[in-house]
Amino acid sequence: MKKNFIVPVIVVALVLIGILLYLSYTKTNNANTLNQGNDNENNQENLVFIEDFSFGPEEIEINVGESVTWINRDSVGHTATSDSGEFDSSVLGNGQSFSFTFRDAGEFSYHCTPHPYMKGKIIVR
Repeated sequence: MKKNFIVPVIVVALVLIGILLYLSYTKTNNANTLNQGNDNENNQENLVFIEDFSFGPEEIEINVGESVTWINRDSVGHTATSDSGEFDSSVLGNGQSFSFTFRDAGEFSYHCTPHPYMKGKIIVR
């Protein structure tokens, strides 16, 4: 009778441990991804979320020396690719991010290479 009770308890315990380990890994992996490549001198958070096949916000205004971080929240890969070649994130999977520091003033239009109708603009003052 004890064997019939112990086996399901052990199985449930192992499943719960597996879930906790997965959640811990996911949280750590996402935190590391968000911090990747952020050399922003001013510590200003300028985030652009990639969701529902669009950049949000579509246009962002920052100061010279600040960084922008793009975070992909879609289930498919996207890029943040400058129209004139200043930056290119390469394909970002879900939960991945890319940061770029803008050293010069100007307007920087960008798009998603796999989905060219996705467009955005960074205005640097």
